[in-house]
Amino acid sequence: YIQMVCEDRKRALILSTHQPAANPRALKEYETLKEQGFTVKYLYAYNYDWSHEIDEIKFAKGLLPRPDFVQVGGNPHQQPIRYFISRVLYRMFRFTAYLHSFFQQMGSSRSAWELWQTAAFFSADIYIAHYLGALPAAYRAAKKHNGVLLFDAEDFHRGERSYYSNQIRNVVEIENRLMVKAHAVTTASPMIAEEYKKLYPDQQIFTINNVFPRRHLQAVKSRKDNTLRLFWFSQKVGRNRGIEDVLQAIALCRKGIELHLLGFCTEDDKQFFHQLTTANGGNAQDLHFYPPVPEKEIFELAHRFDIGLATETGVPYNREICLTNKIFTYIQSGLAVIASDTLAQRQLLQQYNDVGFLYQKGSVNELARALENYLDHPALLQKHKRTSYAIGQEALNWEKEQAKFI
Repeated sequence: YIQMVCEDRKRALILSTHQPAANPRALKEYETLKEQGFTVKYLYAYNYDWSHEIDEIKFAKGLLPRPDFVQVGGNPHQQPIRYFISRVLYRMFRFTAYLHSFFQQMGSSRSAWELWQTAAFFSADIYIAHYLGALPAAYRAAKKHNGVLLFDAEDFHRGERSYYSNQIRNVVEIENRLMVKAHAVTTASPMIAEEYKKLYPDQQIFTINNVFPRRHLQAVKSRKDNTLRLFWFSQKVGRNRGIEDVLQAIALCRKGIELHLLGFCTEDDKQFFHQLTTANGGNAQDLHFYPPVPEKEIFELAHRFDIGLATETGVPYNREICLTNKIFTYIQSGLAVIASDTLAQRQLLQQYNDVGFLYQKGSVNELARALENYLDHPALLQKHKRTSYAIGQEALNWEKEQAKFI
């Protein structure tokens, strides 16, 4: 990225349809660019209350310099009217998307229109778009100010739904029209890169893994009790994400397993998971929920557990080929990993094959056998945990990965 501009041209604009707390990938880019001497502005939009609260705390404590971060499209707490208008415009653009490519682009995200308007006022040397809704604005601004355009495809966007719809058709049109305009495209997994290379063989595409700095990591400590502590996290804890399989698998094992879930979870979903636990003969007290926290605190929390669960269902297709930050967080935190056998996770665990086990997607019995294996062989669990931590120290960390960015 950075080598695409001259030494004396060090102004960057990052555009994201998500808040900083909900987009750690873009935030790492921001921090790296600042370390390299860039002047950086970060345009973002409101999505969730939990990430809004985390960001506001960071701004108040000076952990993020507020002047560098510009929110567009309002939010329901501080700019409710602007937020409401942005939602109305978003619906209008989606409804009229079939009429014109511009409406397609503006209908890709609630904040696409506000980003498109705002970004053009910022003169920069590098424009980095995160999520498809930010790409039209970044392209327009880069063209206006003769800057380098970069697009980060954290997901395979046309594969984010399991059925073809008007919205997917719009996504395909936007990708075909604008991704080829970027000077380079980064992806969050090798298989996403492969899919885009098939579509755009002349485009420069490479992978930057969703890893984190080593400063977050803590050495693995062994515990004397025999309780097996499982950890699963995401921005949202909800149904149809493999958690149901985990609860059923735990019920097939002998006692002594706890499940810890981190992320925003509605009271209805908490009740659902508690009822599912007791219905399968489990103890609801062995199921623990944690609200969303900043990324540093995720590592502090993960350090307490034994096994990280990467329970991707493989549906839609994007989930088959993506690598989420959770599986890298588990490895970097020194946890053993139990992962479903999606194409991308299988490839990763074949490369780093001494950190845990794969199980067939949706197979409760295979998942239970993996858990029992660790219950029966605590020395193997400790070996996998130590191996994970070593890989996080030596290979899978931002200090190594950012070399691709710099």
